Amino acid sequence: MANTGHPHSFVSPLDNGNVHRDHSVANAIVEISITDFFNLIRRRLVLITGVLAFCVSLAFIFFAVQKPLYTASAQVQIDTRKSNIVNIQEVMSSISSDEKAIKSELDIIQSQSIAQNVVKALNLTKDNEFNAKSKPNFFDLIIDSIKKIISPPTASKVDEKLVADSTVDPEVKAIASSIRNRLQIDRDESSYTIRIGFTSEYPEKAKLIANTYVNQYIEYNLNQRFETTKQANIWLNQRLDELKARVQASEQNVQKFKEEHNLIESDGRTFTEQQLSSLNAQLIELKAERAQAEARLKTAYESASTSPDVLSSAVVQNLMAQETQVLRKRSDLQSRYGPKHPKMINVENELKDLKAKLDSEVTKVVASLENQLNVIKSREENLDKSLSEVQGENKLTGRANIELSELKRQLDADKTLYESFLKRFKETSEETDMQRSDIKIVSWAETPTSPSFPKKSITLSVAVVMGLMIGIMLAILIESMDSTFRGFIQLEEVTGAPVIGMIPQVAFNGSYPKSIPPQTIFFESLRTIHVSLQFSNKNKKPQVIMSTSSTPGEGKTFFTVSLATILAQSGSKVLLIDGDMKRNSLTEFMLGNSHPQATLMDYIQGNKTLEQIIMPLHIPTLMIIPSSMNTAYSQEYLNSDRMHEMIEKLRKQFDYIIFDSPPVLAVSDALITGKVCDASLFIVRWGVTPKKMVKNAIRLIRYADIPFNGCILTQVNLDKQKHYDHGDTAHYYGVYDAYDKKAQKV
Repeated sequence: MANTGHPHSFVSPLDNGNVHRDHSVANAIVEISITDFFNLIRRRLVLITGVLAFCVSLAFIFFAVQKPLYTASAQVQIDTRKSNIVNIQEVMSSISSDEKAIKSELDIIQSQSIAQNVVKALNLTKDNEFNAKSKPNFFDLIIDSIKKIISPPTASKVDEKLVADSTVDPEVKAIASSIRNRLQIDRDESSYTIRIGFTSEYPEKAKLIANTYVNQYIEYNLNQRFETTKQANIWLNQRLDELKARVQASEQNVQKFKEEHNLIESDGRTFTEQQLSSLNAQLIELKAERAQAEARLKTAYESASTSPDVLSSAVVQNLMAQETQVLRKRSDLQSRYGPKHPKMINVENELKDLKAKLDSEVTKVVASLENQLNVIKSREENLDKSLSEVQGENKLTGRANIELSELKRQLDADKTLYESFLKRFKETSEETDMQRSDIKIVSWAETPTSPSFPKKSITLSVAVVMGLMIGIMLAILIESMDSTFRGFIQLEEVTGAPVIGMIPQVAFNGSYPKSIPPQTIFFESLRTIHVSLQFSNKNKKPQVIMSTSSTPGEGKTFFTVSLATILAQSGSKVLLIDGDMKRNSLTEFMLGNSHPQATLMDYIQGNKTLEQIIMPLHIPTLMIIPSSMNTAYSQEYLNSDRMHEMIEKLRKQFDYIIFDSPPVLAVSDALITGKVCDASLFIVRWGVTPKKMVKNAIRLIRYADIPFNGCILTQVNLDKQKHYDHGDTAHYYGVYDAYDKKAQKV
């Protein structure tokens, strides 16, 4: 599969490009679906067979414990036609042809009250088949459970309180409930015919109870009509007394209302209307008077010297005359004396005194005008209040007339209703003795000649079908809950990433592989990965390779060492670098408890030379750069210039440099290390690693824009894998491995 949209594009040799996609897409989908389905059946055949055997066994147990049952059926017809012997409307009309009305009749037939009447009519409390004290049979339990499942509780269309006796013997109630489970009601939707069937262990009893159900249903219908008419007569008689009293009360209300509201008119108008007209005229005159008072007060405010009200005051006139005389006197003295002369000072003081008195008098005149305006406003407010009261009274009078009209109409309505009820009472009194049933008998039940239950062929067929369906559904459910990867195609479709190989599950003794025997599935799978890796980069052979995973425990370190081992066995100089500075898994795996004298961090920090940190391993051409646990600033060290310089030096010394990096989802070290690599391999553990984790990890790798060559499935169980998709390369590893069952120990 091509990894498009990335500078390091890749086409898996296992995918053969896109040649197979030239075929019809629809045919491919059908083929894959059918293949997947049959593979699922093969994988879960034991489960499906077990469920099928269990269901068939239940069917045979049922045949062994269940007695044969017989069903007898009668037919009745609901007569929706009306036949009036006399022209009198019935209190209870004939049954409507409406679907809801027909359904209500079916509910009545199946009601507890009808069942209790059947029990009493046939004295079924003495019958051992239905006696509540006996142990209920298997059939009753099954039918009751099925009815509860397929018929959820709904609002009853028949009020059984009207037809059931609350004092019924509990034993009768229990038996009635039992026979209701044996009752079958069927109806043809295109007709008004109802089939009433009953199932019993004895043919004659089935016939008897079915016919008794018909009789009780017809009797119930007649009783309902009679009781309805009787209750209608009682109710009408009570209502007539009430309506007569209501007519008398309405007449008294009309007369009393006229007297209380004094609705007598004069000159075509009521007293209230005349009073309202007079008050309106007075209010208009008072508003004009207020306008004049406001104008006079405004003039006095703005120019008191020209205000007529101020000038007309005798006191003001006298003070103004005195002021004129003093002014003349001052003018005469000014011609003879200076301003500080005692006479001039006296004249000035006299003039100031006159002005003060004049201002005081003007203030009094203005205050008088204000009082006059306030009096007018007060009168206006009182008049407005009186007018509002009269207007309210006028409205009440209008409402009183309306209420009087309403009382008269009520009186007329009461009289009409009374006469109508009186007529209807006479009609229903005649109808009591003219009742007929709406139920017609089409055919009585006959004695059945063969059992109706159980039908062995149908039951066995249902058991087989149910067993297969349940088994397959359980298998599909178990498969759908598997959130891991089981093959190349699945991994490629979910992640969009190519898969370049797989590593089979091998026996692991806890130590690293000293050598890998050729001509084994494990060896061939590693060679396939190596070949695929060579073809993955078109420009050059990948020399610096990184292996990573989404989470710990996916076999990443074991795969890294195994790949390095077969490369070293082929004569290539290979260097393993432990890039996990959080756990240094590769170092512990290869060196055990011995502590290295120099590590990768020592070189990056400048404390050691490159030759000092490289350690030889069990194969002469295989070496390792160990690491120590250093959680602080590991990303900065891995992305340092010294790290890049080290890789360039190592390229000249080794054919392959393989990094064992930490999981992508745990830390971001792998995303940093990938920048210096030519290729990166993503490890996915078969049947363990969740799909969501893998997708998230690959998304991070692509966002980091590092060379991504594909995924590798590790720890594949070949015995189980061969039952998965036949189009998957991993499937043929399992088929090939089936020819050689020798233990592959490393």
